[in-house]
Amino acid sequence: MGLLIVLILIVSVAAVIFSEQKPRVNPLDLPPVNFNAAPMGNDTIYLNWFMPQELISQPIIGWKVYRSTNSGAELSFQPIAVVEWTDYKDSNLTMGVTYYYVVTWYNQTCESPPSNEDSAHQPMNWYPVADYMMAIISDGDVWHHGRLFFR
Repeated sequence: MGLLIVLILIVSVAAVIFSEQKPRVNPLDLPPVNFNAAPMGNDTIYLNWFMPQELISQPIIGWKVYRSTNSGAELSFQPIAVVEWTDYKDSNLTMGVTYYYVVTWYNQTCESPPSNEDSAHQPMNWYPVADYMMAIISDGDVWHHGRLFFR
């Protein structure tokens, strides 16, 4: 009888320990991930991001894109677009200005926390010179979506 009580206590303690090691995460608290902003030349910045794996089965309606000219100033981010896909081209921007972005997802009942903040500088006078793949060149030139831009 005493051995049975000890065994029950061990199993109970183990169950508590293991249940506390894996806290459940509410998927609705997860922001978009791997958010990236990159200049595309001329007056356009290309934005893309991913949905967290935990949200695959959630009813997401779309994505809200926010922009600011101030880093880290969450209150200064203004909504600029509502989109259905995980990318967006922000156009008609002022050359020489750095833009800061975040993105959220939304459904019928809530909006997610913002993604990581990313920025892109819209340099003066970028010119496309070739068609290939995206890569960053060490001297500051950029391959992006099949086009090489240089300063």
